[in-house]
Amino acid sequence: MGGYGHGMMDHFGWWGFHGFGWILMILWWGLILAGLVFLLRWLFLMGSKGSTKGQREDKAVEILRQRYASSEIGKEEYEEKLKDLQR
Repeated sequence: MGGYGHGMMDHFGWWGFHGFGWILMILWWGLILAGLVFLLRWLFLMGSKGSTKGQREDKAVEILRQRYASSEIGKEEYEEKLKDLQR
């Protein structure tokens, strides 16, 4: 009656807690995968933030040049605003 292979293993078997072991394993690997995705996105966004400032400044200078070329602003205003943008 109390031989090898009997006892608690009769109730849980190979499936873990009545079949929930594989669900917990999937959840565990899902959390690990989600953490890796979050980490990679965060690293990618941190790296691209430095270049965003330069892109905005380039766009602002381009708009300023277009306004000067279309005579929307004068030479003095163009030079003043360009100096402000280059600071």
